[in-house]
Amino acid sequence: MGMMAIFMFFLGLWGSCSLCNVAGTVSDLFGLSDEASQPLSIFIACSNIGPSVGSVVGEAIVENENLGLKWIFLINIIIGAAYSVGLAFVPETLPTVVIRERQSVAGKQVPSVVIREFKYFIALFTGNKPEWVSSDDEYVKEENGVIVNKTDIAQELKFVTGMALKMMVTEPIIIFLGLFNGFAYGLMFLYLDGVFDVFVNNNGLSYMAAQCTYLNFVVGVSIMILLTPIQTWLFKKDRLANSGIPRPEARFKFSLITVWFLPISMYWLAFTSDGKTNYWSPIVAGTMLGFSGPITWLAIMNYVTDAYSEVGLSGSAIAGFTIPAFAITAALSHAGVALFTNMSTKWGFFVLATISISVVAMTYIFYFMGNRIRAASKLARISGTGTV
Repeated sequence: MGMMAIFMFFLGLWGSCSLCNVAGTVSDLFGLSDEASQPLSIFIACSNIGPSVGSVVGEAIVENENLGLKWIFLINIIIGAAYSVGLAFVPETLPTVVIRERQSVAGKQVPSVVIREFKYFIALFTGNKPEWVSSDDEYVKEENGVIVNKTDIAQELKFVTGMALKMMVTEPIIIFLGLFNGFAYGLMFLYLDGVFDVFVNNNGLSYMAAQCTYLNFVVGVSIMILLTPIQTWLFKKDRLANSGIPRPEARFKFSLITVWFLPISMYWLAFTSDGKTNYWSPIVAGTMLGFSGPITWLAIMNYVTDAYSEVGLSGSAIAGFTIPAFAITAALSHAGVALFTNMSTKWGFFVLATISISVVAMTYIFYFMGNRIRAASKLARISGTGTV
């Protein structure tokens, strides 16, 4: 058990990098674009689809006498290795690196961007710079006068790590949204703690059938993707009404409606979870939860990246607010075990539904008072989005 705890810690440590990298990449590529919600919604959808499908696959592996528990981890290693190879070919998006790289290849015969990225990856291990990289340039000067210094990896790591921790304790946006996200996301994990009681104990389904009920989240996040253009339209309309200046708070516009489905789905689940109602009813309730929860998370992620995109700190901001958010989520996951051990599913989900009303309140607070929270931030005020 001790070994499992240690390695699960490392799993969470390295896996959390994807959250910061994806949000930072979206910010690099789209900045304050109206369409920034679109790519981020795909990431959030995949973050929910993976565990949902993985639950079914994992149960099938465990029940297979020729495989067993160890193959859950071995298959993840194989998949992770395949992704590592693929990521070696993904082009860089960090502006300082992109500018320097473009200046290095200007006027030269160089391979395609995919091949260049792979050779950069190989250079990390060999120490040999690709032939098109100049070794004597101390800086790169763009035509508009922007000077980009060479990046020292040690200094970069120190800056990134230190900035994330600093923002976590000094930035009001990060502090409040970290607590908000931890609470909202933690409720989702509390829901998962009660799923087996609903479908195995109350409805008499097999373990595999109960795992299949997690697929309702696949449907939920698919609905989220289909409806995200509405949020994009609302954000664009708000920007135009605000003299062309984007407001991070406008990312919550659609959530002002959709967040209500969070407590509604929980109450629905509470009163149809005792086995006296057809099990499809709690499945549909879970689908509603699988839509309303992730779309709230999308608004939070967009808000953070918008607030810090112009100062180039979106990745650090996401890392800073992820630490308290996931710590709260982990604590609530354990609390869920005690909750459903000492309460029936009806009253357990009733408690969660009542508590989730506070998520509705926090969404409205950030929409109507978020500008005041940003006003207390030194970094967010540097950005044009800091206009209050």
